[in-house]
Amino acid sequence: RVLFRSFPVVVAGRPDIDSSVNSVYGDEDEGARALANHLTDLGHRQVAVFQPPQQTSPILHRRTEIMRAQLTARGVHAHVVSTPSPERAREAYARLAAHVTAVMCPNDRYAAATLLESRTSTRPLSITGFDGVGGLASALINITTWRQPIAHIGSNAVERLLHLIT
Repeated sequence: RVLFRSFPVVVAGRPDIDSSVNSVYGDEDEGARALANHLTDLGHRQVAVFQPPQQTSPILHRRTEIMRAQLTARGVHAHVVSTPSPERAREAYARLAAHVTAVMCPNDRYAAATLLESRTSTRPLSITGFDGVGGLASALINITTWRQPIAHIGSNAVERLLHLIT
């Protein structure tokens, strides 16, 4: 935090937990709500939300809290499953109630880990991620995700940094 007081700093791609830090990011709340609405519109009524603890990732925790709230507002039963990391998806998957038909993940890494875990199951399960960047954005992986506007975030971050420098 001391660095941004001495030098121009802009965080790109995520909101910073310190509101005094300049950050540029996509509409996290809109993305979370849109994914929840998508699953609801498909007819899912029992949805698990894999949620990292607040202390592990405040941003991902908040994102999944928005997902949970939107599902609940739409009359869907949201099953919150504490999942501290993508590597713990196996444990989270094992804890899913039998009537859950979809899993909302805080990002694409969690979604890919959940998809990997579900590959040996005959249980049909819809899985959503969040970010849509990098190799996990491939259609080959078959994850429904909210794609972050990376080009827009990047150009706005550069503009903001240039403004801070001047």
